[in-house]
Amino acid sequence: MSYIVCRNCKNVVIPDESQPLNFDKCHNCGHVLEYARDNTELNCIMNNIEIPKIAYHKICAKCHSLNPRQTGMCLFCGSTRFLLQYDANSVNNYNKSIENLSDNPEMVVMVHNQHNLASLFLKILSVIVGLFDFLFFFAIGIEYTLGLANVQKNPMLAVSQNYATISLILVLSLLLAGFLISFVLPRVSYKDSFKLSSLVGIIVGLSTVLVVKDIPMMLIAILFCGFLSGLGGFIGELLVHKILNRMN
Repeated sequence: MSYIVCRNCKNVVIPDESQPLNFDKCHNCGHVLEYARDNTELNCIMNNIEIPKIAYHKICAKCHSLNPRQTGMCLFCGSTRFLLQYDANSVNNYNKSIENLSDNPEMVVMVHNQHNLASLFLKILSVIVGLFDFLFFFAIGIEYTLGLANVQKNPMLAVSQNYATISLILVLSLLLAGFLISFVLPRVSYKDSFKLSSLVGIIVGLSTVLVVKDIPMMLIAILFCGFLSGLGGFIGELLVHKILNRMN
């Protein structure tokens, strides 16, 4: 998790990737804000520890000579391959600060995401919406192809006679349910979208325990349904990212 931090008044902002910041100075004190990629960098900034900086010179990977950082080609051999190095003084200052920080562990600042509960609520809501979407699309598909009344009269007979049609409806319903989940949550990573959307399929797959007593078959159904809904979520998130990138 990344942070926007004010070194002066210790104000911390958790940025939202879908809503870029429109300011570069702290609202409280006017100090220039700094970016922390993770909790380690956050602790460094909060405790006034200077993060090691890249040295002015870079090393040629071929002849190992020093070149100015702005140089695109080695001044000695013409190679374009360089190795960056950290500034020695910056590293020494950082190590000393870390040692002092280790001697005073109470100084370490840990920031907890205040949006955890809201994020959890949105995830639960998205899964519930996904389940309703699945039931809706599945019911619509059955109604338009077989007729709900005919299926309700003799479900097992309808399934055995129309196995391919029902399987196709199931696949499409899972894909659509996972796809629509991507539009409930704000923009997330593809991995998170796949994992969250796959929960819908896993729940649907678990429902097979009502009709299937064979554990291997039930596990296959869970994995298959989870993959389909997760794939739908991945495709939906891909579309969301493309739309937002064009808008920005």
